Amino acid sequence: MSRRCRNVSDTCDKLRIGSLIFGSLKSMGGYQIFTYNLLTRLAQRGHQVDLYIPQEEYSQDREFYCSMMFDVRPLFFKTYSLFRFVPVLLKAYLRYKNQKNKYQVWQIVGAHPAGNLACALSSRVPIVLRTHGDDVQKDQDLNYGQRLNSSLEAKIRRTVHGMDRLVALTESVSVCYRELGVGDGKIVEIPNGVDVARFSKNSNRDTVRSEWGLPLDRPLILTVGRYHEKKDFATIPRIARKLKKEGVIFHWLIVGRDTDKLNRLIDTEAVTDCVHTAGEIGPSDSPSRTSSFEVPSTRLISLYRCADLFVFPSRMETFGRVIIEAMAAGLPVVTTDAPGCRDVVRHGHTGLLVQPGSIDEFVKQIRRLLRDSVLRQYLVGNGFQHAKLHDWEQVVDQYEDLYRSLIPT
Repeated sequence: MSRRCRNVSDTCDKLRIGSLIFGSLKSMGGYQIFTYNLLTRLAQRGHQVDLYIPQEEYSQDREFYCSMMFDVRPLFFKTYSLFRFVPVLLKAYLRYKNQKNKYQVWQIVGAHPAGNLACALSSRVPIVLRTHGDDVQKDQDLNYGQRLNSSLEAKIRRTVHGMDRLVALTESVSVCYRELGVGDGKIVEIPNGVDVARFSKNSNRDTVRSEWGLPLDRPLILTVGRYHEKKDFATIPRIARKLKKEGVIFHWLIVGRDTDKLNRLIDTEAVTDCVHTAGEIGPSDSPSRTSSFEVPSTRLISLYRCADLFVFPSRMETFGRVIIEAMAAGLPVVTTDAPGCRDVVRHGHTGLLVQPGSIDEFVKQIRRLLRDSVLRQYLVGNGFQHAKLHDWEQVVDQYEDLYRSLIPT
């Protein structure tokens, strides 16, 4: 397709896209950020985009949802209860909405329950599913993943086989699809997106640090993400303790939902002087039909920009969006040789990989980067070029092409 067909002012045929998630867009999780950014950019290109969410979520934030650049529509009354006890009514309602609005393609986010519900549209309209993590990944040691429940795994298996295409954010996700018996012909690898222009915009380092009460004279290590066992943030105070013991000068900021749960461990490890947490940073601007809010927020991006090093100790991700964000912000990255993380970092080229849970390896690589300015600049330069490959405009191009390839001519 020619580039001219991608602009909102062009006269090319626009698509009618239905979308479905179970959850609130106000949450700053990975799949919510993905959904908001993808649908907003599709709407900006002139496509008709309707997002369906549970009635309960819509009712709580009606004004918020009415301000989106795309249309947000509530599902049937008492969505969650109906899905649990009388799913046939919801499925009939979704088929009715599809027929009434003549959608050409559906973008579903989450295999269960959204994908399970969307199976009602199979053979009626092309369906694209983008899973969000715990619906396809599983880890017995971490007690992580819906598929640890055999009943849910059976539902998810049926769901993925009922889709026309499955979007894999990384090869690690493709492996999960294959474990569920999906053939490669149904799998399309499209990465998560990042707004490179926003993340690479300069900010005043000292001003930002002062606003957050961060020291101006110490290297700042940043970690971003919600507190969850699979992200292994509990290793951070122990890494910090060893760095401190070895005489390394630094300050470490951990940003994300529920990260205050680390405070007791930070105190136990005696690193309260060099490690602290901040809660989830939501969008700072209200959305409107002409000027939408932006996620991640400008405040969070300013923290990326004033940091010196990004460390992410997760044991499992589908993609590790924050890693690409750090690269776009010009930060050298230390993360783990784990699913999702190793998919987006090439060791020694765009970042450094260590074994999950290895405090000694983290300490070694952090010290190495803080001391070696040549290596830092090498990783920063390569990382930024890698991040540009994930710019949202390129990602949306790939989704547009995928949708059009599925629509009968």
